[in-house]
Amino acid sequence: MKIRRIYCTFLILIVATAARGAESLDVLQKKAAGGDGAAMYALADAYDRGSGVVIDVRKAAAWYRKAADAGDTMAMKDLGNCLRDGRGVKRDPAEAVRWFRKGAELGNAKAMNNLGSALRAGQGVPKDPAEAAKWFAKGAELGEGVAMQNLGLAYASGEGVAKDEQKAAEWFAKAAQVAQRGADAGDVDQMRNLATLYYQGRGLPRDLAKAAQWYQRAADAGDVRAIPSLVFMYANGVGVGKDAAQVLAWQQKAAVRGEPSALHQIGLNYLNGVGVAKDREKAFASFEKAAEQGHAPSMHTMAAALAYGDSGRDEAKAIEWYRKAADLGDAQALGDLGLMYMNGRGVAKDPQKAVEIMTQAGEQGDGQAWNNLGHAYSAGEGVPKDAAKAFDCFKRGAALGSSMAMWGLGGMYARGEGVTKDAKEAVTWYRKSAEAGLPQGMDALARAYESGEGIKKDRAAAAEWKKKAEAAKARSMAP
Repeated sequence: MKIRRIYCTFLILIVATAARGAESLDVLQKKAAGGDGAAMYALADAYDRGSGVVIDVRKAAAWYRKAADAGDTMAMKDLGNCLRDGRGVKRDPAEAVRWFRKGAELGNAKAMNNLGSALRAGQGVPKDPAEAAKWFAKGAELGEGVAMQNLGLAYASGEGVAKDEQKAAEWFAKAAQVAQRGADAGDVDQMRNLATLYYQGRGLPRDLAKAAQWYQRAADAGDVRAIPSLVFMYANGVGVGKDAAQVLAWQQKAAVRGEPSALHQIGLNYLNGVGVAKDREKAFASFEKAAEQGHAPSMHTMAAALAYGDSGRDEAKAIEWYRKAADLGDAQALGDLGLMYMNGRGVAKDPQKAVEIMTQAGEQGDGQAWNNLGHAYSAGEGVPKDAAKAFDCFKRGAALGSSMAMWGLGGMYARGEGVTKDAKEAVTWYRKSAEAGLPQGMDALARAYESGEGIKKDRAAAAEWKKKAEAAKARSMAP
């Protein structure tokens, strides 16, 4: 079988690479244990990328921290990445920013770029586009290609700087030159950056085939970080022919390297029967391997399967996995844990504790938690009915991108609950939820077009949104 051959060949390659690198890894470990900061960083990077060893993100994060404490600015940047993403450590965006800032202030251009990205997104720090642009500029002036891309984006959008299309184009072109030079020299990170630039058409003419080629070259050279993008290209036929066999093969390649996100995806494939026969036991085995490395999304997925799956439900075990994921900073798992307390599933029903937990989840960025609280306050389920609190919860959830909260907020405006009735504002939020793909929002928007309430009556538009809603419902019901 083609997939089996690719997988086995790759496994042999990993074993051979590990054997060749055993002596150097042993030397690195001895130097690192002796306090050599550069060796600490190299060892962390090896565990993070799977260079000569099976990926172990917990060991990677631990060695990044030791190297960062010893003053290595690259380690400060990568420890920040781990904290931002919850990779091998509890997710802590604010602590991530602290390490990005420390590395940036010590002159590390990549840390400058990451600090800028956090400031632009308001992740772990108040949003500040102007300050973000300053750090992108500092990183770009030091030759950091991704900082050049981000500075180009700032000029293109006018976010944090005066909009200037010419400067945007200049910085995109410089970023492309940096990526091309690095890629030609065999730098897998720059191969990946070059692929992204071709995909986005920034600094280079958009060329999806070349994007796929460079992702492929990076992955072939051992870059596990290029694999998700390559899988996307094969799965969707973007720049390459659609190829389910290649999708599975590359996912397996990353999984055999020990990459937690790939182990999670393999588990999802088995759980849902995507490209393979459904096999719950194999799914959970893969999830558990990822969970051993502290992969919160795998813990969360197991919890959801145990709580809501078609078979093998075990709500008590679901609670355990929700807690473990939440303890690692997974806000959505924390919100779902609150919902279990609200409904008394796997634990004694405790609405007060549920509200506390879901509020905490919402404050950590889970829009769905705010939505669930909004519905609870709106209906008086488990809590006293309170339209004003319901409105506030829906508003917070909508701001975080929850399509359900957008729909709920539209309903509050439509009914005048917790806010002055405003049919036009109701339609605004119904439209946002509909455009985000929510069938309920599509139905609500269709009804508004039919009635002419808050918007000009338009039967054709109503019919179109009804059609979209039915299609979305059909997709959600598909096996």
